[in-house]
Amino acid sequence: MRSERIDTNSLLELVFQYRNKDYGSYQLQKRYPKTLIISGIIGITVILLVVLIPFFIYLVHDLNYDFNEEFIYEVEYIPFAPPENLELVELAKAHAKMPDEPQVAPIISDTITPEEEKKPLVPGTEEEDNEPEDADTASFGTGGDEIGRQPGTDTAVSTTIDVYPRYPGGVEARLYYLRRNVAYPKEAVDRGISGVVMVIFVIEADGSITNVAIVQGIGGGCDKEAIRVTKGMPKWAPGKRSGRPVRVMVKMPIVFRLPNRPAS
Repeated sequence: MRSERIDTNSLLELVFQYRNKDYGSYQLQKRYPKTLIISGIIGITVILLVVLIPFFIYLVHDLNYDFNEEFIYEVEYIPFAPPENLELVELAKAHAKMPDEPQVAPIISDTITPEEEKKPLVPGTEEEDNEPEDADTASFGTGGDEIGRQPGTDTAVSTTIDVYPRYPGGVEARLYYLRRNVAYPKEAVDRGISGVVMVIFVIEADGSITNVAIVQGIGGGCDKEAIRVTKGMPKWAPGKRSGRPVRVMVKMPIVFRLPNRPAS
């Protein structure tokens, strides 16, 4: 099928044949092609002016530029020679402030108590030989009736036991705990304090630690550190008498020793 060109003017006349042509849509439609051409010409002209005006300004300014030779200066090159006998001053090296020296790890010793403290709690008991071979070497009780009751309490501390209290894992586990947790106080390190701190405490029937006290101290913060670590111990397996858990008093030495210095 051949495409036939449609005359827009004839089409416009056909649409508005029986309508008012003096104003309104008819006038707008009739003037549209002319208005479109005029708008295009104005838009292109404005774009050209915006682009070309700066170019013409630069061109005119360049043509009117007069070269003035009076402003030409000759620069004489003078080679630089360093002054003689120049003294080189080196600044002192700046060192960062070193952190405080790490605390010296205390040497924990669980030494056997003196002979007079190794006597059985109650002489002549038939169960005194029932202590296991790996029993804790800390002293249990001190002997006599003086420890029968704790001050201010009605609960007796046992002086005759069939089964000794035992730290979870045995002696080696307790020593490992002490070595890992006891920190040598800085005050003691600075003052060169070393020695043995004797801690006494009660293992309750449920295995918890109570009544922690120092019976032999050395000061310098070592006593407080020994108490802190002792209170932080996990529950022990309680001592037993006649098959029932009982309260038992324990005396445990902790040795604080500085390197190359024997404990006093």
